[in-house]
Amino acid sequence: MVGFYGTGDIFAIADALLGLPDDALGGVFDGNPARHGTLVRGLPVRPPAEAAASSCACVVLCTQAAEAAMRRALTDAGFRGRIIGFNEILEAVCDEASDRQGVHRLVGAHGAE
Repeated sequence: MVGFYGTGDIFAIADALLGLPDDALGGVFDGNPARHGTLVRGLPVRPPAEAAASSCACVVLCTQAAEAAMRRALTDAGFRGRIIGFNEILEAVCDEASDRQGVHRLVGAHGAE
Protein backbone atom coordinates (compact mmCIF):
# COMPACT_ATOMS: atom_id res chain seq x y z
CA MET A 1 0.00 0.00 0.00
CA VAL A 2 1.12 3.52 -0.80
CA GLY A 3 0.59 6.55 1.41
CA PHE A 4 0.82 10.24 0.67
CA TYR A 5 2.14 12.88 3.06
CA GLY A 6 0.72 16.27 2.14
CA THR A 7 -2.65 17.16 0.66
CA GLY A 8 -1.96 20.32 -1.34
CA ASP A 9 -1.30 20.94 -5.01
CA ILE A 10 1.70 18.61 -5.17
CA PHE A 11 -0.47 15.79 -3.82
CA ALA A 12 -2.83 16.27 -6.77
CA ILE A 13 0.10 16.08 -9.19
CA ALA A 14 1.69 13.05 -7.52
CA ASP A 15 -1.65 11.26 -7.31
CA ALA A 16 -2.29 11.83 -11.02
CA LEU A 17 1.23 10.76 -12.02
CA LEU A 18 1.06 7.54 -10.03
CA GLY A 19 -2.48 6.69 -11.07
CA LEU A 20 -2.96 4.29 -8.17
CA PRO A 21 -6.30 2.53 -7.80
CA ASP A 22 -8.21 3.26 -4.59
CA ASP A 23 -7.40 -0.18 -3.15
CA ALA A 24 -3.65 0.57 -3.37
CA LEU A 25 -3.95 3.72 -1.26
CA GLY A 26 -3.02 2.96 2.34
CA GLY A 27 -3.29 6.39 3.89
CA VAL A 28 -3.15 10.14 3.51
CA PHE A 29 -1.20 12.14 6.08
CA ASP A 30 -0.74 15.85 6.68
CA GLY A 31 1.03 17.92 9.32
CA ASN A 32 -1.74 20.54 9.33
CA PRO A 33 -4.25 19.69 12.08
CA ALA A 34 -6.95 21.63 10.18
CA ARG A 35 -6.84 18.93 7.49
CA HIS A 36 -7.07 15.98 9.88
CA GLY A 37 -10.34 14.12 9.44
CA THR A 38 -11.11 15.66 6.06
CA LEU A 39 -11.53 13.15 3.25
CA VAL A 40 -9.08 12.74 0.39
CA ARG A 41 -9.89 10.02 -2.13
CA GLY A 42 -12.37 8.67 0.39
CA LEU A 43 -9.83 8.31 3.21
CA PRO A 44 -9.58 10.51 6.28
CA VAL A 45 -6.45 12.63 6.46
CA ARG A 46 -4.42 11.62 9.50
CA PRO A 47 -1.44 13.11 11.33
CA PRO A 48 1.97 11.83 10.16
CA ALA A 49 2.53 10.23 13.57
CA GLU A 50 -0.02 7.58 12.52
CA ALA A 51 1.94 6.48 9.43
CA ALA A 52 3.88 3.82 11.36
CA ALA A 53 0.64 2.07 12.36
CA SER A 54 -0.79 2.27 8.84
CA SER A 55 -0.71 -0.42 6.16
CA CYS A 56 1.62 1.72 4.02
CA ALA A 57 4.81 0.11 2.76
CA CYS A 58 5.91 3.44 1.33
CA VAL A 59 4.93 7.08 1.66
CA VAL A 60 5.24 9.68 -1.10
CA LEU A 61 6.22 13.14 0.16
CA CYS A 62 4.03 15.71 -1.56
CA THR A 63 6.32 18.67 -1.12
CA GLN A 64 9.49 20.19 -2.40
CA ALA A 65 10.17 22.79 0.26
CA ALA A 66 9.59 20.70 3.40
CA GLU A 67 10.95 17.31 2.36
CA ALA A 68 13.57 17.07 5.14
CA ALA A 69 11.04 17.97 7.84
CA MET A 70 8.52 15.45 6.46
CA ARG A 71 11.12 12.67 6.34
CA ARG A 72 12.10 13.47 9.92
CA ALA A 73 8.46 13.46 11.09
CA LEU A 74 7.90 10.01 9.58
CA THR A 75 11.10 8.48 10.94
CA ASP A 76 10.57 10.08 14.36
CA ALA A 77 7.09 8.51 14.38
CA GLY A 78 8.64 5.09 13.75
CA PHE A 79 7.71 4.66 10.09
CA ARG A 80 10.06 2.03 8.65
CA GLY A 81 8.82 1.83 5.07
CA ARG A 82 10.27 3.51 2.03
CA ILE A 83 9.97 7.29 1.86
CA ILE A 84 9.80 8.61 -1.71
CA GLY A 85 10.41 12.27 -2.46
CA PHE A 86 8.32 14.08 -5.03
CA ASN A 87 11.45 14.82 -7.07
CA GLU A 88 12.11 11.07 -7.33
CA ILE A 89 8.71 10.67 -8.96
CA LEU A 90 9.41 13.51 -11.37
CA GLU A 91 12.77 11.96 -12.30
CA ALA A 92 11.12 8.60 -12.96
CA VAL A 93 8.50 10.26 -15.16
CA CYS A 94 11.18 12.12 -17.10
CA ASP A 95 13.29 8.98 -17.49
CA GLU A 96 10.47 6.97 -18.99
CA ALA A 97 7.86 9.48 -20.09
CA SER A 98 6.77 7.38 -23.02
CA ASP A 99 5.43 4.46 -21.00
CA ARG A 100 5.19 5.66 -17.35
CA GLN A 101 6.82 2.42 -16.19
CA GLY A 102 9.48 4.37 -14.29
CA VAL A 103 6.84 5.62 -11.86
CA HIS A 104 5.39 2.16 -11.34
CA ARG A 105 8.84 0.67 -10.74
CA LEU A 106 9.58 3.44 -8.25
CA VAL A 107 6.68 2.49 -5.99
CA GLY A 108 7.23 -1.13 -7.00
CA ALA A 109 5.10 -3.78 -5.40
CA HIS A 110 4.13 -1.32 -2.66
CA GLY A 111 1.01 -0.40 -4.60
CA ALA A 112 -0.11 -4.03 -4.63
CA GLU A 113 0.41 -4.77 -0.96
